[in-house]
Amino acid sequence: MFVLALGVACSVLGADPPIEKSADRDLVYAGRAVTGPNQKTLLEALAVATKEIKGATPVEIKAEHPRGEKLFGVYLLKGDVLHEVEVDVVTAKVVKSREESVNAERLSQYKTMISRNKLTFVRAIERAQERCKNGTPIRVRLEEKTSGKERVAQVGVYLLDGDRLVEIELNGEHGEVLAVKEKTYR
Repeated sequence: MFVLALGVACSVLGADPPIEKSADRDLVYAGRAVTGPNQKTLLEALAVATKEIKGATPVEIKAEHPRGEKLFGVYLLKGDVLHEVEVDVVTAKVVKSREESVNAERLSQYKTMISRNKLTFVRAIERAQERCKNGTPIRVRLEEKTSGKERVAQVGVYLLDGDRLVEIELNGEHGEVLAVKEKTYR
């Protein structure tokens, strides 16, 4: 009954029905841990990470809560190297900065998505918050979707709004909203 009601509510709001994923539940848990008063935002963590790895392009940033730590994990591509920078949400200090191994196929995908994407993460968050005004961004990632025979760069923005996880998919070239999905977690 609840899922049906949520599905109806989403269709009224123009959103796609929710999809249950344990990764989403983990993201909500981490998002709740890293957001709040006196904690740095996702955008502040992104600024710290891009200062750490100058000239890199972000491909993903997300709330993380490993071992009780409160972090934003920022993944940046510079040349042929994927960097992971973990930023503490209380101090805004870099906790860890390391190179991540990535296979040739994934590296090629990242480069293709970056070359097609014109939407910055900052602008993507602004566009997403136009649709979910009280949402706090806890994840942003560059994605590639297939539309017919064409591959399209998209930016997925995940916002925490109370008990709701709202995912807004944006066209990476024009910034238009392609889909809105939401799920309630208590």
